[in-house]
Amino acid sequence: MLSGHAHGTKTKELPESLSGMLDSVAKSAALPEPKRQDADLSLPEMWAAANNMLMYMAIIANDTVDPEKKNLLHQERDGWRKAFNEIFNHNLVMEDPVKNWPTLAEYVDNIRKKIYLRPVGSRIKPFGIRDKLFRQISDTVQKRTAAAELSATIQSASAAAVAAAQAAIHAQLASSSKQSSSAAASGSGGGGSSSKKSKPFRSDPSSQPARRGVTGCIICGVVDANHKYKSCTGAPKGHDAHAKRDKDGNIVRRSDGSTICHQFNLTGCKQTNCSKGRHDEGLKTLLERYNLLSAFLELMEGLEKGFNFGIPPITVTRTPPNHKSATSDLKTLNSAIEKEIGLGRACGPYTKEEVEDLIGPFQTSPLGLVPKPNGKWRMVQDFSYPRKGDYPAINNYIASDEFVCAWHGYWDFVDLARFMPPGSLAAMADASEAFRAVGAAKDQWPGLVILAPSGWFIIDTRLPFGLASATGVWGSVADATLAIIHAHFDTEVGLRAVKWVDDFVFMKPPSSDLLLDHVLAVTEPLGFPWHPEKRSEFASEVRYLGFEFNVHTFVVQLPEDKAAKYRERVLPFTKSGHVRLKDVERVFGCLQHIIIMARDLGPHLADFAEFLGVFDREDLFQHRFIPARVQDEAKVWLKALGSPLRRSFAAPGPPFPHDIFVDASTEWGIGITSGERWAAFKFRPGWQQESRQILWAEAVALEFGLLVAIEMGGAGHSILIHSDNQGVIGAFRFGRCRGRQANTVLKRIVNLERAHKFELRIKYVPTAVNPADGPSRGEFPPGPMLPAFNIPAPVQPFLDDVRGAQPSAQ
Repeated sequence: MLSGHAHGTKTKELPESLSGMLDSVAKSAALPEPKRQDADLSLPEMWAAANNMLMYMAIIANDTVDPEKKNLLHQERDGWRKAFNEIFNHNLVMEDPVKNWPTLAEYVDNIRKKIYLRPVGSRIKPFGIRDKLFRQISDTVQKRTAAAELSATIQSASAAAVAAAQAAIHAQLASSSKQSSSAAASGSGGGGSSSKKSKPFRSDPSSQPARRGVTGCIICGVVDANHKYKSCTGAPKGHDAHAKRDKDGNIVRRSDGSTICHQFNLTGCKQTNCSKGRHDEGLKTLLERYNLLSAFLELMEGLEKGFNFGIPPITVTRTPPNHKSATSDLKTLNSAIEKEIGLGRACGPYTKEEVEDLIGPFQTSPLGLVPKPNGKWRMVQDFSYPRKGDYPAINNYIASDEFVCAWHGYWDFVDLARFMPPGSLAAMADASEAFRAVGAAKDQWPGLVILAPSGWFIIDTRLPFGLASATGVWGSVADATLAIIHAHFDTEVGLRAVKWVDDFVFMKPPSSDLLLDHVLAVTEPLGFPWHPEKRSEFASEVRYLGFEFNVHTFVVQLPEDKAAKYRERVLPFTKSGHVRLKDVERVFGCLQHIIIMARDLGPHLADFAEFLGVFDREDLFQHRFIPARVQDEAKVWLKALGSPLRRSFAAPGPPFPHDIFVDASTEWGIGITSGERWAAFKFRPGWQQESRQILWAEAVALEFGLLVAIEMGGAGHSILIHSDNQGVIGAFRFGRCRGRQANTVLKRIVNLERAHKFELRIKYVPTAVNPADGPSRGEFPPGPMLPAFNIPAPVQPFLDDVRGAQPSAQ
């Protein structure tokens, strides 16, 4: 690449530091593999090579002393950045990356040679797809591919093998869907496409899932997504039945007559006594017993027929490619798919034509992999793709606010802990694979299809992660479960509970001898999927929302394992360097989580938030330099995470008996009132400098109101302040201000709150009825003055305390 920039550029002309770096790399490098042409690189390999090329282009450009050469090198890098963006976002990649990538790789190979074989000054720009050249390359690649496929078919295929493959496809279609019967009878349909690919997945069992459908019926053994498992009375062919139906219609083991859940095939429930094997009927019985049925009628319908996730009918089949991260670990990705097929929660693999025969037009959402804390990968499905495109993403179809459920966040648990009698104990239980226990109505399946890495399709039949309605759908199940538990224990024991997605925390009074098993046993008729290990017995400490709560001392702490992980993520931001958008998003998300418990640290995220806004989310290769202010914020966080991060959530003292009203106006100053008393502060000329605007003025008014309350004995109380500025109210609740000057005031406010052990509450009051509006405009009431206080030094140059000859009222 270096020699390609200019034939006349020699290594000796490079800066000494760069020349030394290249020498060092050369000496330490292992012997290279044989050189490969661009056209031979796979999509992941080209992605990695492009990133490396752009990185070294930036290094060379930044270390070049000559301004003209530096500018040319930066222009060249920018041109290639645009070119690679065009290539990796090309429609052909979106349509079918496996099939179409060779054409794009050949184009990259061709265009790079055209550029770097020409002398400087006559080179074409790398970006901007050249249609004529692209068509020529596409035709050549297609002919070459067709010839190779024909050769492979002649060498390895036999008529008998092709016929067997077609018969297998027709048999599966016939047993999976009524719609496929005509295709099977005609000898065509999905089977026609089987000759193009060998089935099933590639023979390596460690990297490709085997082809399976839903779990065979426990009564008759039929494998069919449309089979009536709940009412089947058939008999197996060729072997003894494992189970049968008793005189009441329940599924029982032939060996001992014990009841088996009738939803075994649909949920994998293996309980031997599961409310006589009827989840929906068990739930209905409990809801009726506690007079809750009318509140959960939709839930009953979902359990009986499958849940509606909000996905409308799909009219056109669309199969965008999986994300590039999906290639990071194909074994993990395919193992995850294999697991879902094996548990009967998904079926396949199928060709595109087979899926359309089974369920009609469908739309896939790209798969990807994200790292887990243990260093492994987790499969995700991007239902928000495409974010911009010619058709809507699956999530764009869904009105998530129609899927309402209860959420119990940090303050809900704090309120519960404060409400319970002193000495109460807390226990935790976790639902196992909660979302995957929820079945989808069949008309939702077209929006849940998965494109496997090999190009085959899998029909998912369960609630997936990442769907806009997922938390709401699952939440309705959890809401009903919690309502039943509350109703069962409330009058006798006084047990209360909160939940967040799949985490449940139960609290009982100290007089109760209840065990966690007693609580969970109430849900046994429902077959609720409690995790056998992710649980903790009633004690003074419990883990919830990623924090450790002590409900006796009322101290909450960030666990050390999380603190260590967050320190590792923050550390790179404490010094100069370039970072990617996803690096900023990851550390910002961690720190945003912490300020739920440590509100005083919230204002120290303002510059991080501003830094996020400078990234262009359309640029895949973008790196940004870490601003000095962000480095300073990162140092504050690194220090905070360097020692145990604890905060008190004990209930505040009694309410402060004096209501305080504050206001600010840009034309005069700040006003404060409490009853008949008042205070006013007039701005000096020039105060509106260095981004000091109305938000700063209203934040200072709030700060002054607190200082007045402290002078009046507000420490240790719950202080209520009334303001007519929604901006400052929102900033306080959010934890930071968008204006730097106002954010500095907010830092002082949260420090006051910790130092004087009070809890600040802010309530909106319309300007027309805000008694502080007059003093903020220089209109003074006749009453006595509020007590004086020390004005913070950073504010003193910008205003005067208006007191005249009136005495301060204490």
